[in-house]
Amino acid sequence: KDVRDIVEMGTISTYLNGDTSKGIYLDYLDPEKYKNFESYTTFKDKSKELDALSENEDGIILSKQMSVRYKIKEGDTITLTTDDKSEKLKVLSIFDAKMMDGGNYNLISIKAASKHFDVKYPDQYYITTKVSADNAKKVLSTKMKGLGATVITKAEMQKSNTESNKQMTNILGIFSYITMIIGAFGILGNVSISFIQRKREIAVISSVGLSNGGRGYMILLESVFQALIGGIMSLAAAFGINLCLTDIFKFLTIDLELKYPYKSVVAILSATLLLMLLTSLSSIFKSKKLQIVKDLKYE
Repeated sequence: KDVRDIVEMGTISTYLNGDTSKGIYLDYLDPEKYKNFESYTTFKDKSKELDALSENEDGIILSKQMSVRYKIKEGDTITLTTDDKSEKLKVLSIFDAKMMDGGNYNLISIKAASKHFDVKYPDQYYITTKVSADNAKKVLSTKMKGLGATVITKAEMQKSNTESNKQMTNILGIFSYITMIIGAFGILGNVSISFIQRKREIAVISSVGLSNGGRGYMILLESVFQALIGGIMSLAAAFGINLCLTDIFKFLTIDLELKYPYKSVVAILSATLLLMLLTSLSSIFKSKKLQIVKDLKYE
C-alpha cells in the first residue's frame, strides 16, 4: 500500500560475435518507465530513442563506450551470444552511459529480452515508496527473508559506487606521489653531479676573480632557472599526458574527466624552487672548500 512505482529491470551477459573477451551487458527494461527513471546517462533525444526501442523488439541502444571500443556505429547489426544462443540486434542509437556499470551499460526492451533470450521475469526491482527508504527496506527484508533477495536503498547504492570510484582515483593518486618522490631524488642527484662535473670550470672562473659569494650566487641563480624550466616542461607534459589518458580511458570504457589542478601550479612551482634552493646549499658549502690550484691541476 505504500508503493508509488516499481521499475522492473534485469541484466543479461553476452559476448560480441561469440568472443569471450568482448563482453556486452544488456539491461532489459520497460522503455516507457525508463524515461523518468534516471537522469545520469545522456541521450541525444531520450524520449524519441526509447520510443524506438519500445517499438522494435530486435533493437538495442548501445553505450558510447562500447561503440568506441568495438567500432560499432548507429544502424549496424551486431551478433550477441550467450552460452546457448546467438542473436542479431540492430543498433538503434548510441548514448553516453558515463560510469554506469563502468560504461558497459546497453539497453533493450523486456519484450526483446523475452524474444531473443527467453527471459521470463526481471531480477531487479527499483521501488519508489511513500515511506522512508530505511523503513521500506526493513519491511521488504522481513517479508523476503529466505528468498535469496538482496534489499538496498538508493543511498547505500550511491555510497558503494562512490567508494568504488574513490578506490580508482586513489590508485591513480599513488602513482602521482611516487613520481614526485622519484623526481625529488632526481633533483638531489642532479645538483650534486652537476657540481662535481663543473669543478674545473668553477675553479677557472674563481682563479680570475670570482669570490665565494659570487660562486654561491651563481649556483642559486642556476637552481632558480632549473626550477622554472622544470616547472614549464612538467606543465606541458601534464597537458599531453591528460590527453593520452583520456583516450586510454575511452578504450577501457572508463568515462573519467581529467582536469589538471591549475590552481596548484603556484604551490608546485614554489615547492620545486624551495627544494632546488635547499639542495643547492650543499653545493655552495662545497664551493667554499674549493682549492683552486689543486682542482685546476687534477681536473
